[in-house]
Amino acid sequence: MKSLWLCGISIMLVLFGNARGTALQAGIVPRSLLTAVESPLPEFSRMIAMVIPAGFEMRESEDVAPKTFAKIPEGQTTVPVGDLVAAFNRVNRSYRAEMLDGVFVVRPINGRYEFLDSASPITEPTKQIGVIRSLRIVFSPLDAALLKPSLGSVMGKRAVEAFSTPILLDGSKSRRVIDTLNQIAAQAPGAWQVITRRGADQSEKIARLAFIYSDGARSIQQMR
Repeated sequence: MKSLWLCGISIMLVLFGNARGTALQAGIVPRSLLTAVESPLPEFSRMIAMVIPAGFEMRESEDVAPKTFAKIPEGQTTVPVGDLVAAFNRVNRSYRAEMLDGVFVVRPINGRYEFLDSASPITEPTKQIGVIRSLRIVFSPLDAALLKPSLGSVMGKRAVEAFSTPILLDGSKSRRVIDTLNQIAAQAPGAWQVITRRGADQSEKIARLAFIYSDGARSIQQMR
């Protein structure tokens, strides 16, 4: 596993009570996220990862480190997560959001990475240890080297804990790759990222995998 940075938080993120747990159970999010949809996608994805399980397929050219995290004031009102989906889709012309099995998923409107919609390689339920290890298993059909043990260093409490987090993967019943990724986001918790680039044949190729943890830390796996 190749580690990345824990972005310095210049503006403290203050969650109202146990915001993540509340949002996950009731399908609600802080109202301030309705205006956050206008933020650059990398910044928005980190804000979302701190509140609800999420997943992002995004272009490599947009995968840049955010300079700050916006503040989520304590005690603010909440809105249904469906309102957040609608707000995101109103202001974004290149990406579209939807809820899939309780996970907030954003993907390009055009030129999507087709592997995510293919059948999951996990043919029966299996328990894996570690978030990045689980991602590597899901994407191992693309590169058998992902099945080999890999060591690395990380920053951030949640990223360290993620090394030993048990993850149940289940690709049975015609589930797709993206469905299996959503299982990881829901259990970790946090947000998966699939970063793509345009290949010589004009199709989307995977450049790297990443996972944003609920404390804002991010781990990354480069793809060959």
